[in-house]
Amino acid sequence: MDAATAETNGTLARPEMVFFQNGEFRFFRVSSTPEAATETMLVGKSGRTTQLRTGRVMSVNATTIATYDECQGNAIFRNQIAIAGIAPKTFSEAGDSGALVWTWTPEKRPVGLLFSGGGETSFANHISDVLDALDVDLVTQ
Repeated sequence: MDAATAETNGTLARPEMVFFQNGEFRFFRVSSTPEAATETMLVGKSGRTTQLRTGRVMSVNATTIATYDECQGNAIFRNQIAIAGIAPKTFSEAGDSGALVWTWTPEKRPVGLLFSGGGETSFANHISDVLDALDVDLVTQ
């Protein structure tokens, strides 16, 4: 798993997700009820670099190698979600890491946490693995 934690002042944090469109910020909410990703599922994310994007889950058991320049090493990630962007756009690029991946449905249920991407395929940790490993609850309301 590739994830981080932070602490913020709750009075300064907004519960909504955000993206920038036509010179304005747009806000929307996601569910606090996770859902397991399935192959062919349509998903979305709002990342710092690429903003709001749609993708399709290609695998829920993918293996990928990530290179970490800071420690001059590689890490193998197994049992990950592989996501392809909906052409002609990629699903993510550098700087989108940490974005919540959610079902592209009215409920917008969390399925993953983006950690690698660009080009044809992006990768996310299963949200259940993240919540279990960090022993945290997802709060979006």
